[in-house]
Amino acid sequence: MGASHTTLASTSAGGDVGPPELEGDILGAYAMDSPLFPASGRMMRTFRLRHKQNSSTVVLKTMWVTSDLEGMVTQQKEELTRIQEALKGQRHIAPFLFWSSGNYRPKPGTSKMVRQINMLRPHLYTTLSDRLASRPFLTHVEKLWISFQILQALDAMHSANVVHGFLTTENIGLSSWNWVVLVDVASYKARTSLPDDDPSEYLYYFDEVYKHGTDTTPRDKRCYLAPERFFTPSRENRQEHLTLPLTPAMDIFSAGCVIMETFLNGERALDLGDLMEYRKNKASPTLQQKLNKIEFSALRAACRHMLHLDPSERLSASAYLERLQASEVVPESFGNVLYPMIERVTHSPPDARLAIAAAHYYSVTWATVGIRDEEGRRFVEKALGSTMTQLDVLDQPDEDDPQIKPEAKTPLEEKKEDMEDLLAETEALLKKIETLHFDEEILSEATLDVLEVAPPKAEAATSMEATADRSEISQSSLLIYLQSIVSTVRHVQRPASKLVALQLMRRVAKFVTDEARLQRIVPVTVSLLQDQDPLVRASAIHVLASTLSIVNSFPPSDSKVFPQYIFKRVPHLMTDPSLVVRLAFARTVASLAETAHRFLDISHAVRLYEAVGGGGARSQANSERPRQTSAVSTNDVFTDDVAKLLDETSDSEESSKTTARSDSGVDRNTTDGLAGAGKTLISSPYNSELAALHETISRWVVHITTDQSEHSSPVKRALLGDMTRLCNFFGLDGVMAFILPQILTFLNDRRDWQLRAALFEHLPSVCHIIGRAATEHFVLPCLETALVDGEEAVISRALKCLAQLLRMGLLFRSIMLGTPSSVSTGSESPGLLKKYGALLVHPSADVRYFAIVTVNAVCESLDYPDGEVFVIPVLRPFLRYRPSPRHLTTREGLESCLHPPWTRERFQEHLAKFLSSNGTSLSPATGWTSISLQIGGDAKTQGNSTKHSPLDDKAGANDDDKIDSQTEHVCSYLEMLARSRTYSAKDGSESVALKAQLANVLEGSLKLAQQIKFPRQDNPGSNTGSIPSWYNTLRETQESQDQLTSETAAIRSVSALGQVYGLSIMDQTSASKSVSVDISADRAAGILQSDESRMVQAACSGEWGAETRLDPALTDTTLLVTKLNALKVPPLPPRLSEDSLSRRKAAVAPQTASKEQSSSASEWKPRIDTVVASSRTSSGFGHSAPIIRLVVSNDQRFFTTGSNDGTCRVWELDKAEKCNGILESSLTYSGHLSEGNASKPRINDLAVLEGCHSVCSGASDGSIHVWRVDMVSSKKQSTVLGTDAKVAGSSRIRQVNHQEGEILSVNHFNTSSASILTFATQKGFIHSWDLRSAAEPFLLKNPHDTGYITSCTVGSDRNWVVTGTSRGFIALWDLRFQQILKLWHHSRSAPINRLGTSIVPAPQSWTGRSSSETLPFLFAAAGPNECAMFDITTGACRECFRTIDYNGRYSTARLDEIPRLDELPLASSARRRAIMSQGYGSGLAATAGSAYPTINAMVGSIGASSHSFLLTGGSDAKIRHWDFSVASKCYVSSGVDHSQPRPSFEKLDYDNSCRLMLCRQPPRQQMSEVESSRVPKKLFQGLKKPDNCHRDSIQDIKVVRSGLLSCSRDCTVKLWR
Repeated sequence: MGASHTTLASTSAGGDVGPPELEGDILGAYAMDSPLFPASGRMMRTFRLRHKQNSSTVVLKTMWVTSDLEGMVTQQKEELTRIQEALKGQRHIAPFLFWSSGNYRPKPGTSKMVRQINMLRPHLYTTLSDRLASRPFLTHVEKLWISFQILQALDAMHSANVVHGFLTTENIGLSSWNWVVLVDVASYKARTSLPDDDPSEYLYYFDEVYKHGTDTTPRDKRCYLAPERFFTPSRENRQEHLTLPLTPAMDIFSAGCVIMETFLNGERALDLGDLMEYRKNKASPTLQQKLNKIEFSALRAACRHMLHLDPSERLSASAYLERLQASEVVPESFGNVLYPMIERVTHSPPDARLAIAAAHYYSVTWATVGIRDEEGRRFVEKALGSTMTQLDVLDQPDEDDPQIKPEAKTPLEEKKEDMEDLLAETEALLKKIETLHFDEEILSEATLDVLEVAPPKAEAATSMEATADRSEISQSSLLIYLQSIVSTVRHVQRPASKLVALQLMRRVAKFVTDEARLQRIVPVTVSLLQDQDPLVRASAIHVLASTLSIVNSFPPSDSKVFPQYIFKRVPHLMTDPSLVVRLAFARTVASLAETAHRFLDISHAVRLYEAVGGGGARSQANSERPRQTSAVSTNDVFTDDVAKLLDETSDSEESSKTTARSDSGVDRNTTDGLAGAGKTLISSPYNSELAALHETISRWVVHITTDQSEHSSPVKRALLGDMTRLCNFFGLDGVMAFILPQILTFLNDRRDWQLRAALFEHLPSVCHIIGRAATEHFVLPCLETALVDGEEAVISRALKCLAQLLRMGLLFRSIMLGTPSSVSTGSESPGLLKKYGALLVHPSADVRYFAIVTVNAVCESLDYPDGEVFVIPVLRPFLRYRPSPRHLTTREGLESCLHPPWTRERFQEHLAKFLSSNGTSLSPATGWTSISLQIGGDAKTQGNSTKHSPLDDKAGANDDDKIDSQTEHVCSYLEMLARSRTYSAKDGSESVALKAQLANVLEGSLKLAQQIKFPRQDNPGSNTGSIPSWYNTLRETQESQDQLTSETAAIRSVSALGQVYGLSIMDQTSASKSVSVDISADRAAGILQSDESRMVQAACSGEWGAETRLDPALTDTTLLVTKLNALKVPPLPPRLSEDSLSRRKAAVAPQTASKEQSSSASEWKPRIDTVVASSRTSSGFGHSAPIIRLVVSNDQRFFTTGSNDGTCRVWELDKAEKCNGILESSLTYSGHLSEGNASKPRINDLAVLEGCHSVCSGASDGSIHVWRVDMVSSKKQSTVLGTDAKVAGSSRIRQVNHQEGEILSVNHFNTSSASILTFATQKGFIHSWDLRSAAEPFLLKNPHDTGYITSCTVGSDRNWVVTGTSRGFIALWDLRFQQILKLWHHSRSAPINRLGTSIVPAPQSWTGRSSSETLPFLFAAAGPNECAMFDITTGACRECFRTIDYNGRYSTARLDEIPRLDELPLASSARRRAIMSQGYGSGLAATAGSAYPTINAMVGSIGASSHSFLLTGGSDAKIRHWDFSVASKCYVSSGVDHSQPRPSFEKLDYDNSCRLMLCRQPPRQQMSEVESSRVPKKLFQGLKKPDNCHRDSIQDIKVVRSGLLSCSRDCTVKLWR
């Protein structure tokens, strides 16, 4: 900005003017952070600004100009605008984004008016100059990568007709992943030509100034300007040179200097003096020396050519790139894979950057190291998810694979063609280079270096098979990919992104160098050990251990990386509050210990090597051979090969002697003092450091093994999993001191049998270290204790351990076979084989398997014929046949010779006898856990009865003696087992307390679920709203079309989400922008099949790749949807009732009525034969077929009936109460008849949805309809409830068709998060249907051998379901775990007609005061006119209601028999055997033909009230009222003929635990059987009014506010007072 130096110099020293003023809308949003150095010469000052709100940073460059330069300022503004437009979209260049000028003000101390010029550009992570001086230092491949990008950036800039003008390492910005960005395009520095005799103008425009306080000190002056920008001034040519434009060749010269400085590790290429000398003499020895330091000959020649004095001889940036790629200095992976990937990464958020890097993993490893990591590819695809893979194909790894594309040219052929095209140009280029003033020797060397082939491929750094040859520099380029991951993982927000990054680093670590592992991967993983997410911490310790384990060489500075760095960062993990972190730490302790020991061995081996003979050999080699340019680094010395110098197995004294002899042989002139110093250096530090290492690891091991926290057992099992490596690390002394005493204490943990089993699984590796003597002294007693453990898994693992110890030769034969009696003692010591031989006939197949394996191991350790002589006599009680030598050593052979195993019943029976003698009962808490292992022959032996094992007919005459001896041996073992059980029971008091506490918790939960009414029909539920219409349209569209995303994927805002789910997230009055209220079906389909919806759905389902690529504006919405899906929170239900006004009135009305009638409701009883109204059987007013079910709405506004005519009728209760005796339905729902079926379906069951006016109906054609009863206002006010609503119509909401036969039972209940409808089908399935989301929360399968389902009911606490079948079976299901808990068989062997549940106190406590203890009860109607109340916890009958007639159909011997529930095993095979053996269901045929009356309906009120009653109705067309306490209060309210005698009721008590209520119904006497004098007078009254009772079987009854409702197979509905 300015035409002359004199004018601009007058405005210099901008610091005198003062700090820049931040004015305006843009600059005012920033605050001054700090000045940046070096400044851009004396012309401008540079500052870093920080945004006041989001803390983002930018760079401000400012200067002050005088008023006479206004035209120049305008011109430069236009130039900045042109550059900004030309470079738009260029990711390698960051032009100025904003510029402004301030107001004029006087310069302090002068009268000149100056104003401030401001320019803003982005702030970058670092500059190339700073990066060259920072750790970790750049490697050769990273320098090549930066040089490659510099040329790419210059090519893009020059193609846009823009020249930088001032390219230095200070003006090249770098991201943390080494992406190059050119900054400070120097168009504002208008002086393109500078005089060579006066450096003042150069210093003013281009000299870099570092300022600290008031001190201005220039440092490391660089001068990378092209030589043609300097001229020798004269009066004639001065003005001519001032107007010379900038050319791309000038940037090429500067780029050559920058590349040189990059490969010189920050040493400047040229300063002003060197440039002047080079320009004047056309040669510079200093420059040539610096060029020779570049290791790559082709790059050295390229830099030399860039520095050509003649600008016309310099090539373009793209030409240099082509030649460098042709000479293989720049690998193909740069342009094919890495550059496109890093370019996409640059302008993406951190999580998206990591997703892009993960998507390119397979192609990067193939292009760089030539390895196809299929396992890594599968991991990446699984992590990213299928949606991102389909929508955004990022990975194209096989573009250069000739096997996949046979017609494509191979890379070698393409490279040859490129070489032929460029050969002529290269030769001409070399001829021009020869004209320069360099030595001929140097030129010839450069000529050969240009065409130098790539060095041979280095040895693969991984064990994976390489499928393609790659150059060494290509393999090193994988570091660029690693750096992009390492630099991103610190900034990601999602824990899943960190987990993926850790896995990528673990896989990339197999292919990179050891330096990259130690300098790049290890620091990042160590920093992640402090992450907030426990999964990240656990994964970080795994990756850290695996990465360090594959490090083979390291520099001397990293020899103490473990004691000084690693071991100070990981100890907090063993006390981490998260179990998964402690598990990960325990799994990696052995790996860290082994790797630390190896590092220590290698470092001290190198010291030993150097002290013994390394120095002399190295000095002799250096004197014989000249110095090489590529010297071998010290890293090559620190390898595993030199570790062999340390003899770990030798004694320490022997090692010290050898060391002393070696020291004496190195230099005979060495004094004794130096020798002593050498000993101290070699021996003492190693022993002390090894002892410190052992102490650190032992402290970790002791802490883990002695942890007594609640979840310490899994951590201990994880430590046992790598016990072999730990034992090798500690050695004999360490194992005896730290390992063995600690792990044997695991046997004291009686709560965790898995820990005890894991101990014996890994104990042989410890015994291998401690030897035979310590094994027999310490381990063998623990093994004997485990052989009588209370868990079969522990016994089997102990036998397996015993067999392994025998094969390892760690046990003497006397231990297994015993010792004979001696003359001195006279006692015989039985061996383990004799003491525990009973395990060969153990009921558990697992125990028998390993017992046989142990016997095989004993026989294998004995020579022939010792096996037959010593083993067969011990095993004779358990053998059916005499085994041959081959049978003794094979499992199948020995198993075929053994007796059949004892059955479980026989084994438990004998064990119970010994336990009872010891004062301990065999309870389920101390019972055996059955473990099955499929081995040959078990299928036959498991089918034996409870008798003793049968013997073969050909076994011989001594079989009975063998059986007696076998029983004696087994009883001896059972006696030891009983003593062990007794001791364990004494130690198990804590577990008993825990079980008692758990029982209290369960009892408390049952109290919360207590319900008074039976069955449950008074739960009003809650209805907070309904789903919006647009969401309903989306859901219907999604259900009607395939391959559409979920309807939740169309939600784009939090407000719309609140409308759908009814959440109070924010103000829901604002509608969603993405969807409209009146959305059409076509638009809904377009939204659901869009790519954005697919991405949103994938993000909500947890696909990490979709989450990272999602629009940040949708992050909150998807996170909320994900949480709602994880909690299984459904959307709002559809509109199941009328409008909100009517709903509120309907909710208030029943409450008012209940208050008015509360006094009489508690004592309400149905009157005898008092009918209020009855329906007609005509098709226009009532049902024309038997009525099967009757349900009442929760607010008792209406009731609904279902009939075999396929229709459902709705009856208004207010209208029924005010009618003239005839009931008329208000609505008929015939939706089941409109399906086009040939035959009319029957309505089998009905259910009213809780809290609304919707009804669910199930039909015989397998269809389920949920339909709404619409209520509208009425002009006439009701005098009963004060409401103004009546039934207006119905609306079908949803329907389901199942191809599983008829729908037999329907139930509905609301939970806190769902509205669940359950229905049972003819094939035995119990389906569930969440009405809010159309999902199926659970699916239960009733056992098929129990018959088809006849009744189904939901528990009062909504946690369990009870089903009854046609064969008299009752099943109890837990809905929380979706498991069957109990299976009973009713003693009547009759179909279960009706079921009901309630959680109330015991019936014996209903004496007017409530009891604190509540129990779940089941009411079951089954058998001849009988209903019983069972305690679900025990299956015992508490109340029984039975009707006895005198027609001879019911035997008098069974009048007082109480029904019972016989529990059956849940296993399929055991259940079938029990059904066949007990004959369950066999009496069904006999009872089916007897046509006895049954109870089909029941309803009542039970609990703490003194007036508890039960109403039943059945096939005898009678309604009976049963009182639970007083028999005189029981009566028949309907169905008794006037001419029939009144029944009598009586009560029978059974030990205050069960009561039987009997109704004796005398038969109707005929006129011929009674004397004329005794005929009642009412029989002579002539014609009388017919009875109002039902004429056929009563199918259902319900209690309403005004009386009792009943329906019958006579097609009528009656309302009773």
